[in-house]
Amino acid sequence: GQKRVLVVKNFHQLKSPVRKFLFKNIKKILSANCLIFDTDKEFYQLQRDKKFMSDDLFALVLRGAAIYRVSSLKREFSIQDFISSLRKNDLKASLYVVESLFAAGTKDSILGPQIIGILVQSCSRFSHWRRKECLEYLWEADRALKERGIDSRLVVETVLTKIFSKQAG
Repeated sequence: GQKRVLVVKNFHQLKSPVRKFLFKNIKKILSANCLIFDTDKEFYQLQRDKKFMSDDLFALVLRGAAIYRVSSLKREFSIQDFISSLRKNDLKASLYVVESLFAAGTKDSILGPQIIGILVQSCSRFSHWRRKECLEYLWEADRALKERGIDSRLVVETVLTKIFSKQAG
């Protein structure tokens, strides 16, 4: 009806004067408005952050607000997701995460060698002969990146496929 909806995105980044103003005038603001505080941070992370919880406004919001968790439509992947997919021996997930990481705009010149390094560590747990074979694949991939300048995405996806195909066989 007569109330307005105010959305505060990334509310955990509000500057101190704004937080103090909102805290001081919260009753007046809420009498004519509905407030939505939005953040990408997990609720648990916010609760565990002592500096965050010591702020009067943030503590009030977390204590008195209705909490809704909404997952985003497009999930951003991290290197940690890639490592997790490797531990599960899931080629499809690994390839998907790699594709997403490259598509996210990370510099190929940084991401390619980083993933090769993670694969070296992952392959070091294999048996002697299996490890030797995988490390040869990774050496070839490293040389393809650094000496021949082949596209990082192509090199990483190829070496992943080689490692997993030998693993399945």
